[in-house]
Amino acid sequence: MNKRIAITIFFVAIYFTGISQTLKCVDPSRIAFTARINSIKNMDQGIYLSVETTIMNNSSDTLRYLSMSCSWANYYTINERAIHLPTPQCNEDTALLIKVPPHSNKKTTLRLISLMSTKELHNIEFKIGFKFLQACDTNKASRELRKSKNVIWSNSLTIK
Repeated sequence: MNKRIAITIFFVAIYFTGISQTLKCVDPSRIAFTARINSIKNMDQGIYLSVETTIMNNSSDTLRYLSMSCSWANYYTINERAIHLPTPQCNEDTALLIKVPPHSNKKTTLRLISLMSTKELHNIEFKIGFKFLQACDTNKASRELRKSKNVIWSNSLTIK
C-alpha cells in the first residue's frame, strides 16, 4: 500500500509541475455516485455480479480524480462481507488522472464475486463505496491520499 501511495504522490507532483499548483475543486455536493446490477451469473461455487457504477459531475467545472492503471479496484469498497471485488494482478501500476467534464459522467463496470449462492444472498442489500480523491490541489491530494477516508457511497443494491 505504501508503494502505491508513493507512486500516486509522485505522479501528482510530476503532473502539476509547470501547471498552477491549485486547480478548481468541484464542490463534493455536486458529485453523485450510483450503481446498478447489470447481471448475475451462477458459477460452480457462488455467483458473479456485473455492476455498473457511475460518477456524475453535476457542476460547471471539470472533475479530476486519481486512480491507478491496475490497482484501480482498491479505490472501491463494498459494505457486505459476502461480496468481493477481486484485485487484478499486474506487473506495472501507474497513477492515472481521470477527468469528467462538467455535467457529464464516467461509467465503470465492476465484476464482483461471492462464494455464496443466489439463494443465500437473496434480498441482501449492499452498497458500493468509491474512495474518492479529487485532484484539485496537490498538497491536499497528498494529505487525502494518506488518509483515504473520502468514500462516496452508492445507492443500495439488492440481489433478487
